[in-house]
Amino acid sequence: MGVAALLAAGCGDGSPATPTACAASDAPASDRPQDLKPAAAKRLQGTLDRVRREQEIPGAAAAVVIDGCLWVGASGLADVRTREPVRAETLFAVGSVTKTFVAALVLKLAEDGVLGLDDRLSSWVPAFPDSRRITLRQLLNHTAGTADFVGDGRFLAAQRRRGVGAAWRPQQVVRYVPEPLAKPGERWHYSNTNYLLLGLAIEAATDSTVGRELHRRLLPRATFDRIVFQGEERPRGAVAIGYHQLDSDPELESTPNNPLVPSTSEATTAWASGNLLASAGDLARAGDSLFRGELLSARSQREMTGWVKALEPPEYGLGLAHDELAGEEVWGHSGDILGFHADLWHLPKSRVTVAALINYQAGGESTDKDRLAETLISDMRALGP
Repeated sequence: MGVAALLAAGCGDGSPATPTACAASDAPASDRPQDLKPAAAKRLQGTLDRVRREQEIPGAAAAVVIDGCLWVGASGLADVRTREPVRAETLFAVGSVTKTFVAALVLKLAEDGVLGLDDRLSSWVPAFPDSRRITLRQLLNHTAGTADFVGDGRFLAAQRRRGVGAAWRPQQVVRYVPEPLAKPGERWHYSNTNYLLLGLAIEAATDSTVGRELHRRLLPRATFDRIVFQGEERPRGAVAIGYHQLDSDPELESTPNNPLVPSTSEATTAWASGNLLASAGDLARAGDSLFRGELLSARSQREMTGWVKALEPPEYGLGLAHDELAGEEVWGHSGDILGFHADLWHLPKSRVTVAALINYQAGGESTDKDRLAETLISDMRALGP
């Protein structure tokens, strides 16, 4: 018996002839995502509340997509000062989960003949050093050898000088990229620089903007209204404040959200490497559509899951990590940006997609960042055979 069947069977309200994880609804399936069965939804909400309390996280949201239906849960506070609760529609910064969708956009542009995965970067961003030796594919899977601007002393000093309200252009940020760490294709090294360069290549190839093309070709606003490409779009509606700790100070610092999240400086320097905002439900639905092959061709899906040996995660594709959580094979990405942590994972064997968003960043050394996502995946496994 599969996960979907057990989600139906465990609800006590009678399983239909064809098992489904979805609760009964009067609305046609095409009108809106159906809801998860009540018993499964109750279990997932209990997990969300428990993990948030145990980790002393201000607020969290999560979503699960399975068998054509959706569960979205919310817990805790989006804003500690005003006591504004997290709601299903609350936007969170998702950091490097952005990379998965930017990679998918590059693949879509390759399908449309706008560019090629093995194009040299020099075709689109000729001013970048070594651009004639770097391919778009190497940028996508982090084998380009580029160093990361994040953490570079010169960049951090410039960011401090300009302040949290400064808006950066990607061309300004890439000036702070240090010397290469390796020759293109020599080894894997995770670098946010790669996705800034991909963003610039997208804009050069399309004579458009990353945000416009993302919504036009991949994530239409009419379907994914709560996914925001910051800089081109401003946060709207319910938005979470992010929280983080400085050094050993037990007091949490809050993000300015001025108006971009976590700050205008952080969002615009991250740009195509990590500037998206999303609600848990829209993020999970977008990821599920992508992983199920509804947004890209079968060939592009194979390209995206062409894994190379990495470090952590153990393997990486095109904007996708290949890992294991709770004993389950997963594809997807995690993301950290000041005050926020995000997870988007797909379980290819059971065809379940899980999104978990928190407005707390414990730091890169934390071993508990993925705990909410991992515990929700454990729940899905427990509902299996």
